[in-house]
Parts: sequence; C-alpha cells; structure tokens
Amino acid sequence: MRLPLNTLTGLALLCALGMSVPAALGTESFEQAKHGKFTTLSTKYGPMSCRDGVAEIGGGGKSGKSSLRMFGGQDTELKLDLKDTPSREVRLSAWAERWTGQAPFEFSIVAVGPKGEKKIYDGKDIRTGGFNTRIEAGVPAGTRSLVFKLTSPENKGLKLDDLFIVPCIPMKVNPQVEMASSAYPVMVRIPCSPVLSLKVQTDGCLNPQFLTAVNLDFTGTTKLSDIESVTVVRGEEAPPIQHGEDPFPKDASQVLGTVKLSGSSKPQVSVKGKLELDPGDNYLWACVTMKKGASLDGRVVVRPASVVAGNKLMKVANAAPVAQRIGVAVVKHGDFNSKFYRIPGLDRSRKGTLLAVYDIRYNHSGDLPANIDVGVSRSTDGGRTWSDVKIAIDDSKIAPSLGATKGVGDPAILVDEKTGRIWVAAIWSHKHSIWGSKSGDNSPEACGQLVLAYSDDDGLTWSKPINITEQTKDKDWRILFNGPGNGICMKDGTLVFAAQYWDGKGVPWSTIVYSKDQGKTWHCGTGVNEQTTEAQVIELKDGS
Repeated sequence: MRLPLNTLTGLALLCALGMSVPAALGTESFEQAKHGKFTTLSTKYGPMSCRDGVAEIGGGGKSGKSSLRMFGGQDTELKLDLKDTPSREVRLSAWAERWTGQAPFEFSIVAVGPKGEKKIYDGKDIRTGGFNTRIEAGVPAGTRSLVFKLTSPENKGLKLDDLFIVPCIPMKVNPQVEMASSAYPVMVRIPCSPVLSLKVQTDGCLNPQFLTAVNLDFTGTTKLSDIESVTVVRGEEAPPIQHGEDPFPKDASQVLGTVKLSGSSKPQVSVKGKLELDPGDNYLWACVTMKKGASLDGRVVVRPASVVAGNKLMKVANAAPVAQRIGVAVVKHGDFNSKFYRIPGLDRSRKGTLLAVYDIRYNHSGDLPANIDVGVSRSTDGGRTWSDVKIAIDDSKIAPSLGATKGVGDPAILVDEKTGRIWVAAIWSHKHSIWGSKSGDNSPEACGQLVLAYSDDDGLTWSKPINITEQTKDKDWRILFNGPGNGICMKDGTLVFAAQYWDGKGVPWSTIVYSKDQGKTWHCGTGVNEQTTEAQVIELKDGS
C-alpha cells in the first residue's frame, strides 16, 4: 500500500491501537490535494507545515498525476506533526526522485520523539528523474513528528510520492483477491500488453510472504496460437505500458514469470515464480505478447482462475472473462531509426486507404524545436497491415535557401471528398523555439510557421511543403498553427483544420483555418474564447 505523506498520522493511530493497516485505505499519492505551494496543509491525518516556498503539490507522480515537491536552497524543512503517536515501531516507505543532478544535494528524514531527534533515512543515493529510488526507514515508537530536510540548488529539489507506513508485525495475506481489466487493446508489435490485474493485499511487513502462481483461463480466445507468451508482472493500479526505448518491464525483479505458448497449448495457463509481496496493495498484471501477423479480427479472452500466495490457493472474487480487441502498432520505437512517435492523426481516402500521420521524433520525445519530421503510413486492407514509414513533410525541404531548421510536427490530416486530394497541416520551427515566437513579423525568423503538403496519389507521394503563414496569420499575433489530429471536408467542399493563435500578449485562442477553393487560398477564423488551445472540428447537421 503506497500512501501519501498526509496519511501518516492516521496510520500511526492504527499502530497505536495495535491494529494492522486495513487494505481498504488503498494507495494514496497526493491525487486529492490541491495543486500549488503551501505553508500549512490540513489533512485528516494531521498538519504539515513549512516556510513559504519550501513545498508544493505538483503534477507528475510515481503512480498518479500528483506528487509532493520540496524546493531547495540551504537547509529547508517540511514537518509533519503526527496526530497520534505509534506505540510500536512502524515502517515508512516512499518513492522519490531528484529533479537536479547539480550539487549540493542532501536529503534526510528525522523522527522527533520523547528522546529527541533521530535520523531514520539518509537520501544521498536518491537518483535523478523517474521516481526510481525507494525510500525505506523504521519509525521508532513514540515518534511525534517527522521532519523532511533538504539542501539543493535554488529552485531545484526533490519529489516524493506513494508514501506509506505499515506496522512492524508479521505479514498476513488477505484471502480476498480482486480483479480489474485494462481498457487497452492487445497490441501486435508491442510486448506485454496488459489484459487484467489482480490486487493481492497484505497487512504487516515482517516475514514477507510470496506470490508463487497466477492461474489464467484463455477459453474463448479466437485463436490461441496467435498468442506468443503470457507474463505476470507487478505494477501500479494503472496498466503498465511500454514507452519509447524503455525496456518492459524496467525491473526484472518485478516479474513473476513468463509462459511461452505453443500451437498445441491448452487454454489454461499457470504462470509460476517467486515474487515477494509488498505491504499493502500488490497489483499483478497479466500481460500477453502477440505473434507477428496475429489477426486483428480476433479477440483475446482471459479469466483469472486463482492465485497462490502465502502458500495458499485463493480464488479471485467476481472473476469474469475479459475480452480484449487486438490492435497493431503502426509505428514504434526503432522504426525508421526513430526513438519516438507521437501526435497521431487518421483519415480514410476516397479509395478506402487508411492514412496515419504522426511526428517522427528521431532523438527524443520532446516538442519542437527538435529533429522532427511528419511521417505517414498507409493501409489498404482496413488497418490489418501497414506500410513502412514515409515522409509527408520534411523540414529541410520547406525553405532550403534558409539553411538548417529545427523541425516540423504536430500534424493534422484531411481528405478533400470532392477531389480526392489529401492534405496534411503542421507547424514548422525554423531557427528558434516556436514558444518564443514574436508578434509584428510573420517571417520564419520571428515565429513558427503554418505549412501544408498534399498528395494526389492516395498518399504514396507528397508535394513540396506550402507555407500559408502570410495568408492566415495576423501580424499582431505571436503565432498561428493547426490543431493536431484531423481536419474535415464540409458538404459544400470547404476544407477546415482546427487551429489556435496566440495574441500579442501570448494568450491562446482556438480557431479554424479554412479554404473554399480546394486549397488554392486559405483563411483564418475568429477566436472561440481566450485560454483555449488544441481543438478538433466537426460539421453540424445544418452545415455549420
């Protein structure tokens, strides 16, 4: 069970009563706390306090979208006054990361009790980024406060998430095992697609218990021989998804085991191993790897039959078959020598060809300016198979006379239903960050540029990029660019892309960019409302 900082006092109360932590508390990771800096934070478990500018609740976490952040400087402190004092030693655990590699960096946790202060954790080995460092420390009986101390460069510091305390009593496994399913399709070309999770709960932290088997039933799967292997890994409440070049799973010690299926395999699969259970909630994900060429017309159906934990066979509560569609990764890390692909759009040509556009982010996953081109893949069989990566817009071909550029991306695609021409829109960064675009000048040297390319042969080849910034952008604005995803062709033949512009003060407004003459000339609409950005566009029944 991974609980945030503001749950410590409530857990301490349970310890004082000699009780174990009820699994119903689940995982807390600052998801309910208001974002922003604080000097005092009232929680149902006790007050947290610090000087102004020392701490905040911010975005990005180990398991959720929020975390506790401490800012550096010299000798900053965050104090948690425990409302109730533990009568026995308890164990504290959390996940942490530095957001600076610079020196100096020192972090410690101090327990304050009747015998004075005691340092219970020294964070000199906390790693930078990724919440990859696990904090574990014993909290002595009688502790009244926990003080988190940090020294780091100004405006840099430490993030904490999924922090919890458990009683130091022998571990017991809750016999009630719960299941949940993933909303993601099972993906061809992506290893270990999650299909369902099992939550195994424990109380206490001494004499850890082990998970030794997860028994699954794939009866109902359209074609069992399309499954290459089944793996069970420990993760978070959210499904584990592979991103970019990261290996999956990142930590081999979190894998219970893998079973490779053969053509003659029975639908009953037992994944065995020895995985030490954590105190609290343990989320075990059953993941499948599909064979290359697996049919997208089928489904993977799986039901969790039972698990073996703490040397006991336990049934899964309300176990029901989970049926997942099969999908295919059109592009992924390593294709076309690119590390990442992002910002997809999809449309169907008049010939029935599916066309997917996306950013080819060659070097990293970050936004412009960067080494990015707009890529395209084609499918002529309804999405079952896809062509290799092709370039729809190459930034080096937009204005070669200007020299080196800094990428083009965030594409949108539309099909002209009158002519069959396929259009792609994107934003081009020449010599600067597009986010630093300036008003008063529409040149590539001053602001990001709105560019188009088209194909008249069903997406096989693409025109030289066309810069329509002068046609569409008001010079008083800082920038105008398309919204990623899809544009539309209206019933009367008007071509429309969603867009946004930033006015002279840098305030964003959603709008549209449109053409009434099959793309010969382009115009910009009015702003929808301030502080609106990426949008999509549809045509209503009345043609508006």
